[in-house]
Amino acid sequence: MLFRSRTLYALTTIAALVRLLPERDPHPSLYDALEVILNTMDQDDLAAPLLVRFEVALLAELGFGLDLSECAATGTKEKLIYVSPKSGRAVCEEAGAPYRGRVFKLPAFLLDQASGGLPAESDIADGLALTGYFLERHLFGARNLPLPEAREALSTLYRQGTGAETPA
Repeated sequence: MLFRSRTLYALTTIAALVRLLPERDPHPSLYDALEVILNTMDQDDLAAPLLVRFEVALLAELGFGLDLSECAATGTKEKLIYVSPKSGRAVCEEAGAPYRGRVFKLPAFLLDQASGGLPAESDIADGLALTGYFLERHLFGARNLPLPEAREALSTLYRQGTGAETPA
């Protein structure tokens, strides 16, 4: 089986992430997610989107879940396109517009609103920026650790390909 760089970066990142889990503390949903990821290792284009979904699940399992169910400002469930870096909650287009440069883009594939197929590379870059921020803030930064190098390399691949930026 030939592994491409995105798959290797994603698997190396996942190995670093699972080391953050409390020892002997079962996480069946993460185990199930890992099983899906391992069963799709031969599909390099799935590696990054699955990693982003895994990171969202990991954050939730460890008590730092993102709330993507409704707008933090209005309560609406429509047009959720941003995430607040302060609260980790979704923000709708209208409420987030004045803060566009200070909020994260919410990729549609995290809301299951993608129109089938693979997410666009720009959505993957946005997803990596989003989860990377919260991983650094709540998990790695709290331990005075940098984000895994493999994750940074994967994120760079997608940012360079799309020109995506992270909020200030």
